[in-house]
Amino acid sequence: MDCHQLPPTNRGKWNYFLSDCTSPDIFIEFGFYYLIAASLQRRVWFGNLKYKPLFPNIYPILVGRPGVGKGLVIDAVASILREHKLKEPFATEAKNKPTEDLPATKIVEQELVIPIAANATTFEKLVTVMAQSTRRIRRLETVEGEQKVIPYSHCSLCFCLEEIASLFKKKTEDVVNFLLEAYDCKSRYEYDTVGRGKILISMPCLNFFGGTTPDFMESVFDDAILNQGFSSRAWFIYASENRFNRMFISHQTPEQWSCRQHLVEHVRKLTRLCGELHFSKEASEFFTHWWEEEVGRQHSRTNRSVKLDAYFARKQIHAIKMAMIKHCSELVIEEKGEDEVLWNREITLATAQDSLATLAKPEETMHLALTFGGTNPFYKVGQAILRFLSNPHYKDTSLPFHSIFAEFADRCTLDELKEQILPMLIETGKIEFVNEGYRLKGTKE
Repeated sequence: MDCHQLPPTNRGKWNYFLSDCTSPDIFIEFGFYYLIAASLQRRVWFGNLKYKPLFPNIYPILVGRPGVGKGLVIDAVASILREHKLKEPFATEAKNKPTEDLPATKIVEQELVIPIAANATTFEKLVTVMAQSTRRIRRLETVEGEQKVIPYSHCSLCFCLEEIASLFKKKTEDVVNFLLEAYDCKSRYEYDTVGRGKILISMPCLNFFGGTTPDFMESVFDDAILNQGFSSRAWFIYASENRFNRMFISHQTPEQWSCRQHLVEHVRKLTRLCGELHFSKEASEFFTHWWEEEVGRQHSRTNRSVKLDAYFARKQIHAIKMAMIKHCSELVIEEKGEDEVLWNREITLATAQDSLATLAKPEETMHLALTFGGTNPFYKVGQAILRFLSNPHYKDTSLPFHSIFAEFADRCTLDELKEQILPMLIETGKIEFVNEGYRLKGTKE
């Protein structure tokens, strides 16, 4: 492919850059959206900045069995975010004092324009690092008819974790509470340490991208810690198989690296944006009608699972965030000088509509990533069986009873499987009995 024939959109360039990547398409797609969200940090918002503004930070979690390409996408995102370094050392004793109560101490310099959290960290270290991640930008705004340069500060951090279990090893409840606060981007977050005083984070914002397995999700949700707050904010992107198999990882072509460089440059330009986005009149009317009139009707939800009730209760927030991300992903940004950047701040009707269609894709299978504790002791076994039958090795055939029991004999008895679990899945329309075996409902012959 000639450089002049590269895909015209940034999304297309991302897909071409990862065209040899075996990861599921849905993982690759949402990796792109995370790349844009992490680049925007807390510098772009919707609504009144002084009263509950909404920022485009997101928490997509890639969920799949081991070997389904979560890490490939996460690594690709992190590699681009790490490309951009501060021109001058920013972190100093004066500028990055992380607490109000502690004396100034020497702090490690933050080299990245977009700070990335360590893969393995303690909760206290995480809070401290975020407090040290202050970034400042000068934005040109029109105030009372006169253009003025206004300084803007924020503490933005992002995660790119191949396995989110590394973050939840200790103080799980504290970690989850911190993730909820950082997602909501309130004006400040305070943490009282034992013996070290109070750590203050001013203007926090967190983007969280990670991978995990259904088994880990099940173990975490057993504690009921993530059930409401985190599950309503996160996007659980589930996939059962890679899009193809490849024995050896090939060297990427010059054209693929050219696409990557286009993305690196777009991310750099995004780091210069600071200001409010708004919807066009048509887009605003579309979202208003959708949320106030259509939501709540039987057909409005792409997935009726009760496990997603908390997520759908906040669907309007997710839709606005996705619309902001999609708008900024293809922005034409004109740099006029050190402080002046020209960019279109109006989100169109087409982008608003597309944001709902984009979210609908992972919503269809999002429930497969979540297994809640409940009064039915066989529910989790049933969910595990559904994931087992969705395995690419089995999903196009009917498995006899003895094959299923051999796989789950450590989790239920023969009678429990035959008389309760499999009938429950059939009754709820999840599986069917065909050709002396069981398969997912709706599987093609």
